[in-house]
Amino acid sequence: MISNASNAGPTPEPPRQRTLQSRLTSILAITSSGMLLCCCIPMVALNMIFGVTVENEPEKVHAIALKIVPIAIPSGFEGIEARTADNSLFRVKIAKFKHVEGRGKLVMGQLHTRLLPIEDEYEFKNLQMLLNQISPGMRNLDVKERRDEEILIDGKKVIIEIVDGVDIGSTTRIRQVSGAWSNSEFVSQILLQVEEGFYTNEDIDAMVRSLGTPPAKETVPGNEAPPAVKNQ
Repeated sequence: MISNASNAGPTPEPPRQRTLQSRLTSILAITSSGMLLCCCIPMVALNMIFGVTVENEPEKVHAIALKIVPIAIPSGFEGIEARTADNSLFRVKIAKFKHVEGRGKLVMGQLHTRLLPIEDEYEFKNLQMLLNQISPGMRNLDVKERRDEEILIDGKKVIIEIVDGVDIGSTTRIRQVSGAWSNSEFVSQILLQVEEGFYTNEDIDAMVRSLGTPPAKETVPGNEAPPAVKNQ
């Protein structure tokens, strides 16, 4: 969904950190994606241990989405599923929406790991894994056009990527909006994919504006506006 890979490649992890990271990833996968049959863990026991909550009512899904980011949900989309957990290991919120005519998907999530001092790189990987599990079938695009919009979320600069492309599997033209950001407490990601004819530039701009505010324009020294002349 969103790549955070460095051109130089990741720094090798100590064996203990790799083991802990693997265990945490497994815990997140089990508790947040509902892989109960594979693990033979009843839902009631899972909820008692990890406090996983699943919501399917559109209003409750929308409310959870707003706790992740103050987004204006695009017209034609409705909430279909949200998962939350808040325990001694981690805190996670995920919300999923679909277009009422099956023309697109919107998924967003927020993750805060309590157990390990994992850097943002690992937090993003875990969150990306969870978003992929709750919203499978996101399209692989042959990108035709791309532009970036810079906004402020919680006072921090965030790049929102806007892509026009073609679905490699079906040649359907798709519009995609995605972004990822973090602070000292959590990491967040959002991904929207919708067929081109069902989402205009105005719709995209409205959604991006709802995510955050444009950064203040920097004034180049020497180009300041002259002071206003007072009437005598």
